[in-house]
Formats: sequence, structure tokens, C-alpha cells
Amino acid sequence: MLAKKDAAFLSDLMMMGDGSAAYTEDHKDAIIELMGQVMGSFATALGGKFNEQVGIDPITPAELILQALPFRFETTDMAIVKTTLAGEAPVKCSSLCPMN
Repeated sequence: MLAKKDAAFLSDLMMMGDGSAAYTEDHKDAIIELMGQVMGSFATALGGKFNEQVGIDPITPAELILQALPFRFETTDMAIVKTTLAGEAPVKCSSLCPMN
């Protein structure tokens, strides 16, 4: 998970800005590109470690409105990690992980 203000900051820097731009659809596209590059590097490294082919699906962002959840997040930065383990019966899993 990434707050819109953080997505705007990172993507504005990627687009040669100073990191102060407000969030727009252009920032969403830049974050998709950034996450694709990060996950592609991760898949390549993981595949090399296990001598297996590891692929990633295209990244599709979703907006999560925290006020609508039936529980309260702590102030810790969190990330959702989604993986699929391929094989005869592919296994899909998602994890909510603290970033600190």
C-alpha cells in the first residue's frame, strides 16, 4: 500500500519534478511503472536464486479507503505483497507486511 501523497512524491521525482506536485493520474501511471521495474528485478533475482523462471503479472492499482475498513491500522507503514506460486496447482497469496 502506498499513500497518494507518497505516490505523488515518488512519481513527481521520477518525472524530474521536485516532489511537491499534487497526485494526478500521471502519477498513478508512473507508480505502476516503478512497481513493475521493482517487481521485475525481484522476479529475476528470485528466479536466479532458485534456478527457475519467475514471472510477474501486470500491476493493477486499486484505491483503498481506510476509513471504510472495519478495523484501524496502526501508524506503521505497511505493504501488500501478492504472489503466485506456479505449478500443477498455482497458489495465490497476499500478505500485509510492516515496512519497518
